[in-house]
This record gives sequence, C-alpha cells and structure tokens, in this order.
Amino acid sequence: MKFTAARSKILNSLQDILNVLPTRSTLPILSNILLETVDSKLKIAATDLDISMISYAPISVQKKGSLTIPGRTLVEIIREAPEGELSFQVTENRMEIKLENGVYKIGGIPASEFPKLPEVNLGQQNKISSS
Repeated sequence: MKFTAARSKILNSLQDILNVLPTRSTLPILSNILLETVDSKLKIAATDLDISMISYAPISVQKKGSLTIPGRTLVEIIREAPEGELSFQVTENRMEIKLENGVYKIGGIPASEFPKLPEVNLGQQNKISSS
C-alpha cells in the first residue's frame, strides 16, 4: 500500500475514529485502526466489538492495500506533523510515514486479523425528526 494525503484531511477523519478505540482491551487488535485504500479514498475503521465506525479521507493512491496500525500512535504522529502532504508506504506489516522533517516507522498487524465490521443496509433507513 502506498499513498499520499493532506495532513488536515486525514487528521479530521482519524480524530473522529479515535473516540471508538477502547482505552484498555484484552485483544490488542482492538487498539488498532484499519486503513484500506478504496478508489481514491482511505477507509479508516475502528471497533470495540460493541461500536464500530468507518470514516473516509481523500488521498492519492499509488498502490492499493490494507493494514491495521495502533490508532493513538498514528493520530499523535499526524497531529504533530507540519501542514502539507504526507507520504505513507506499507512494506510487510510496517508503515512508513514520510514528513517534511523526518520519517516514522510503525509496526502493524495484517488487516485479515481485524474483526469483521457489520454490513450496513442503506436501503432500509428510518428518519426521525430532531424535534
């Protein structure tokens, strides 16, 4: 997997997902977030097995793929990064993030080990007025 993204776009999506990550878990994979390239978007997903959330961020994809990465670590790196384009590359369950002022390498877990997220049927929706 290889892609580039604007810091602000990916950070907004990641911060939404961060609220779903459990603070403590008996399963280490639950503290990770799933990153998957879908067309020209990055699918970002997290679950604590009770609540699941999926968010999308616009990216430029050079190579498709998927991986799970420790969520809080990734958010802290991107939060502290200078504004601009970030480059992400995955090689053998290790993500490399290139910034203007350095390179970070984070170990991940294969996406195949991430819990299956529930399917959402958008054809069946109930709308409730806010009042």
